[in-house]
Amino acid sequence: MSSPHCIDPSCFQGKLVKYFSRQLSCKCKVALEERSVELEDFPRLGHWFRIVNLRKEVTQEMSPGELTLEGLLELSEEQVCELLQKFGANEEECARLNASLSCLRNAHQLGEGPRRNTQISSHRYTHYHSNI
Repeated sequence: MSSPHCIDPSCFQGKLVKYFSRQLSCKCKVALEERSVELEDFPRLGHWFRIVNLRKEVTQEMSPGELTLEGLLELSEEQVCELLQKFGANEEECARLNASLSCLRNAHQLGEGPRRNTQISSHRYTHYHSNI
């Protein structure tokens, strides 16, 4: 079942959510000790913020590396709003980001399916990512 906030997966935004979900899934499959600096930077939070249409004034207040998409996914809606408001975000931006994070959580959970031995090498991730 999809969240009432989620976007149609056949539309452009839905495809972006699936793309970011795939990036998260692939990253999770790479053992921590095998992750490169480049891999740690994916998926890019700045790209997600542009998709959600956060104002540059808000995102420029954030220090590079201060937040990650994975970190935001672990926060409650209230925590996300508190955090964003520290950087000057308004209620509408908080609501948009929370709705988009909800969609991404749903897509990521649906895409994971049953857990198996999912560790892959960073070489395979890089190859997969370059072909997306």
